[in-house]
Amino acid sequence: MHFTESRELYLATVLPHIITKKEKSVIICKSWTPGALQVDLYSVTGKKITNLYTGQLGDETFMIHWDGKDPSGKVNYTGDYKIRWTTGSGYREFPVTIL
Repeated sequence: MHFTESRELYLATVLPHIITKKEKSVIICKSWTPGALQVDLYSVTGKKITNLYTGQLGDETFMIHWDGKDPSGKVNYTGDYKIRWTTGSGYREFPVTIL
């Protein structure tokens, strides 16, 4: 696995990392400093697929529930992807599989 760097983020994960149609996963991150946050779905080859969240990251742990669909709920993704959190000086990625 290729690890990416972000000085601000010290927690970035998806639980569970295998997303099924029956359950939602939780996309989680925590930063040393508040600021702008963007959460995106990327292909394993590095192509941006869709934006899942754009907004502010505060002092608290950031969490959103996600069912493996696009934000409009019309496209059901399947396969291997990466969730990317972008904030401050860099980004972190975490692999997910959507069944």
